[in-house]
Amino acid sequence: MRGAMILLFFTLPLLFPSLLCFGEDVIEVREGEEVSLIVRLKNPYEEGMEVRVYLEGIPRWMRSEEKRVRVEGRSSAEVPVRVEIGRGESWEGEVKVVVVSSDGYRWERKVRVLVKAVPREFRVYQNYPNPFNPETWIPYQLPERSRVVVRIYDMMGRLVRVMDLGWKEAGYYLDRSRAVYWDGRNELGEEVASGVYFYQVQAGRFSEVRRMVIMR
Repeated sequence: MRGAMILLFFTLPLLFPSLLCFGEDVIEVREGEEVSLIVRLKNPYEEGMEVRVYLEGIPRWMRSEEKRVRVEGRSSAEVPVRVEIGRGESWEGEVKVVVVSSDGYRWERKVRVLVKAVPREFRVYQNYPNPFNPETWIPYQLPERSRVVVRIYDMMGRLVRVMDLGWKEAGYYLDRSRAVYWDGRNELGEEVASGVYFYQVQAGRFSEVRRMVIMR
């Protein structure tokens, strides 16, 4: 588990529970890891109460489970609601925390959260489109902040182009707005010939090579 835990307080059975305490709103996790949202329930009455706690409004690449708990009379209970982060881009939005009692009362609270999804490993994906003419994009992901350098080679192993992207933060660089862009030209600005080329993406101690094809 990484990053902050979110802590909310609900007093039952108020119709409009207030958010008394909210932890850090930036949660940094790696894909497949979990964070916990802690919901503290306080029952001021003599009789115990069964409740369900769950989240609404999370993106598809997050997974969460419904929790059921009994809050005894004149006591409190802390309910950890785990959220598993699948692969995805960083996300900012509102998560709705919902508490439903066995007798039908419902309380909810919106919390704004920024999730910084961080990959577990360095990876270079196949460029797209491929084959291409005249331009292509090279997607990759970084598990840590790294200096990224991309080198293009021809079939003979000769260096065609070097693109120094500088320092990049950990994250996913998959779509056209973030992936490496190559316009099919060499260091002199000349269009390269049709054929098979290789691209090497180096990020710190990580390096990976893949094949691509230009068809003029």
